[in-house]
Amino acid sequence: MTQYSLSLELRGGICGPIWWPAGAMCGRSFRRLDVDRERARFSNPEDVTLRDIIEHVLMENGGDFQNAMFTADTEIVATIYRQGARGYQCRRTRAFPLSMFPSVADYVDSGHYSHDFTGEED
Repeated sequence: MTQYSLSLELRGGICGPIWWPAGAMCGRSFRRLDVDRERARFSNPEDVTLRDIIEHVLMENGGDFQNAMFTADTEIVATIYRQGARGYQCRRTRAFPLSMFPSVADYVDSGHYSHDFTGEED
């Protein structure tokens, strides 16, 4: 019998104008943020939407910024693990830009990328 499991991660950055000096644009990147772990933090995880999770992440991690938004290179990375009856294991990973999800596209700043603030290019 084949068994499947799914893992979702959020990768990218958060940016926005900082409080002082007023209006200066800044940002910070994050490598991996486990979407399932964020979802489990809600009192009723079964009813949580992607928008709820995105808003929660922005509120929790965007406190240094006014009008915090995700950078244009932020993506949701889905990994499917499959294990077959004979011990066969397979892992498939695919990344989706956060901006492609209509329910949360308004939380993406299309003009800024994580490397704009960290100085490193992926």
